[in-house]
Amino acid sequence: VRELTAGPEVSKVGFGVASLPPQLVVLKKVTMKSWAAEQQLTAGDVLLELNGLQTSEMSKAQFLSLMETRPLCFKFVINPLKNRQLHESSQEEEGETDYAFYAGPGE
Repeated sequence: VRELTAGPEVSKVGFGVASLPPQLVVLKKVTMKSWAAEQQLTAGDVLLELNGLQTSEMSKAQFLSLMETRPLCFKFVINPLKNRQLHESSQEEEGETDYAFYAGPGE
């Protein structure tokens, strides 16, 4: 488990997820040279908490609102298959929804 904080200087966290709470929040994409990349986050990492609140107990609206706040504390479980780099985790599937947090607050 890794705990990370995006401070007020972080306008864009630089990751996208395939689903939103109350479903499991798994990173789908990490933008190169972003805050998330600097923290060595990768596709497959699982977001457990935001600001001490479990994502599994959040509403979609609460999650989206929290993602715009700073500072924002994250708790991740690092992908146990990280060294295998699953090919399908980086491919787009037709009709698949991608929730991206590349933009900063108010963008």
